[in-house]
Amino acid sequence: MVSQPTIPPEADAPFIEYLTTTAGDQLVGIIRYSENNYTIEHHRDEFIDYLNTHVEEIVALHKARESAPSSHSDLDVGSRHATVRLYERVIVIDFPHPNADGIIVVFQPSVAPRLAKFVQKSEHQLQATT
Repeated sequence: MVSQPTIPPEADAPFIEYLTTTAGDQLVGIIRYSENNYTIEHHRDEFIDYLNTHVEEIVALHKARESAPSSHSDLDVGSRHATVRLYERVIVIDFPHPNADGIIVVFQPSVAPRLAKFVQKSEHQLQATT
């Protein structure tokens, strides 16, 4: 079902503007979601086919993994502000809102080259020990 999330678009407009101006060409797309809905708020033209084809999968995957509580007080680390997932071809950051709404931002890995390199080297080390 595709319709507007419950948080009005204007509430997230400054954040979306910040992302589009700061990340530039490294920004692939921005997806706003709620419990039953999602919208593609921004996309690079060359990625629109990919986003249109996979948006439901992206949102469902992140919602399933985000079903844990947003505060891990047992670990004494505080509230979760965002979840970062690094894949081979993209970095995905989920910024959940307290009421099950949120924004998923998809970047090219070049947005965080040190993180990508660190994870790549760590994986190599792990594979070498197994």
